[in-house]
Amino acid sequence: MGHPEYTEILLEKHLLDQTTLQEEMELTEAIKKYTNKELSVMLDRIIERTDLADDSFFNQHDWAPVIRNIVRKKQRVIPLPRVPEPWLRYAAVLLIILGAGGIWLLSDTGAEQGDCHIKLPGKGEKNIVKMTIEHGIATLTVPRSWQYNLTLPDNSIVWLNAESSIRYTLPFDMNNRRIELIGEAFFEIAGDSSQPFYVKAGETEITAPGSRFNVSAYEGEESVKASLVSGSMSLESHGRLLSLMPGQEAVIPAENSHSSTPTVIADRYDGADWKDGYFSFAREKLPAIMRELARWYDWDVTYSDNIPLATLSGAYCRGTSESGMLAILADNGIKTEKTGRNIRVIQ
Repeated sequence: MGHPEYTEILLEKHLLDQTTLQEEMELTEAIKKYTNKELSVMLDRIIERTDLADDSFFNQHDWAPVIRNIVRKKQRVIPLPRVPEPWLRYAAVLLIILGAGGIWLLSDTGAEQGDCHIKLPGKGEKNIVKMTIEHGIATLTVPRSWQYNLTLPDNSIVWLNAESSIRYTLPFDMNNRRIELIGEAFFEIAGDSSQPFYVKAGETEITAPGSRFNVSAYEGEESVKASLVSGSMSLESHGRLLSLMPGQEAVIPAENSHSSTPTVIADRYDGADWKDGYFSFAREKLPAIMRELARWYDWDVTYSDNIPLATLSGAYCRGTSESGMLAILADNGIKTEKTGRNIRVIQ
């Protein structure tokens, strides 16, 4: 059955709007183990010992028919906004009883960093970041145009770029700290020399005991890139082993690449300007630039003829409007035509 005392603590923290992301996930799994009657008893105890007992909605309501009604509706997706009304938080807890396969999560606010606005899900924006749980595996997915950060149970911090996702076991295994990444993420790993942290990105596995590093592993790109800011890191891919020092970047060719030899580039920037609100390009080729912009601005990019050989260098604010970014491209000799979400690059 698990630990009912801990489950009740999680329920109480959720009602009081005090849970972390990990605790919400644990609650979703734990609550499946109890009957509606057992949950009702827990909820009644929580209401009785908290200030929720002063709310007339809680005092006067018979929860048995509410639970039965929710179960009859068979809802499969649970919106869990951070709402101030106690009864809405209570209803969200009750919906978890259904054992739904998906939870839609919201960050608290947008964040201003430097001169650029970092686009994070706000309180009024629903269904932005999706968390699913299947067979004990949690998957957090950030869509185009957004970025998100979370703290893992070991206190490691992960920043996820647009159109990225991570997967890990639930509960998080503190003795085998391991996640899978698709897309791009910056990691600030809590140090534990006895328990390294592993990141699986395609065919590449990264080991970092306590480090700050960025990994870019988008599907369809020509390579997986990993850059180390501090600490230590090793990478293994296709039987090859690489070690990085701070300031170095490893480039691992993808399966669809013409090359198969990993390379290490010294004196590279940390690759994570995106989390601070900037696009950073260093003589980047146009297709790679347009793929990155497409993920942020939610564009569908096509080319009128042959792909131009243009490159672009510089740092540009991710808060720049679409029209402003298209103007920047035009100033650099890259002409485009925009129709809805479609961007056509012309000669």
